[in-house]
Amino acid sequence: MKKYLIMLVICIMAANLTACNQKGNGSVRAVTDQPNGTVGIALDYKERNTYSSNQFAVWIEDLDGHFIKTVYVTSFTANGGYKKREAALPIWVERSHIASASQKEIDVITGATPKSGNIMYTWDLTDKDGQAVAEGKYTFYVEATVYEESRILFSGIIDISGKDSTVIADAEYTSALAKEETIIKRVAATWKNPVN
Repeated sequence: MKKYLIMLVICIMAANLTACNQKGNGSVRAVTDQPNGTVGIALDYKERNTYSSNQFAVWIEDLDGHFIKTVYVTSFTANGGYKKREAALPIWVERSHIASASQKEIDVITGATPKSGNIMYTWDLTDKDGQAVAEGKYTFYVEATVYEESRILFSGIIDISGKDSTVIADAEYTSALAKEETIIKRVAATWKNPVN
C-alpha cells in the first residue's frame, strides 16, 4: 500500500510539472531543455526585494521594427499593472499593444515571476496569431524594470536560417541604479536548427 501511495504521488507531481511546462509561451524552461527548431532566450535572473521591481518581458520583432510576438511577460504588468505603474515595461507595452489584447491572449504569454537563476524562454517561430514566420533575421528583446523608472533593455539579432548559432544581447540602461543593481544579466539567444 505504501509503495502504491508513493507511486501515485510521483505520478501526480510528474503530471503537474508537465502541465506547467506546457502553459502557453510564458512557460520557463531549463537552459538545457531547448527543442530543435526554436530560439531559446536565456538570461540570469536575480529577484530584487523591492516595490515596483521584478517586471520583465521577452519579445520578437522583425528587422523593420514590426512586432512579431511576446514570448513571455510577467503577469502583473500584462494584467493591467502597466496602468498602475506607467514605468513598468513601457517599451514592451507600447510595441505589443497589450491594451487591446484579450484575456485569452494575455494568458498565453504571461507567467509568474520566476525564482532567481539561469532560465530560458522559447520562441516557437510563430507570430502572435500562431502563423509560422519566414526564415531570416529577427530582433529579440528583453526589457526589465529594476526599480520604478530604472530599466534595462537587452537586444540582439538572431538568424533563424542555417546552422545553429548563439548571439549575446547588448544592454542599454536608463540609470546608474539599473546598471548596478540589475535583476537580469547575460541575455543570449540560441537558434537550434530543426535538423540536428
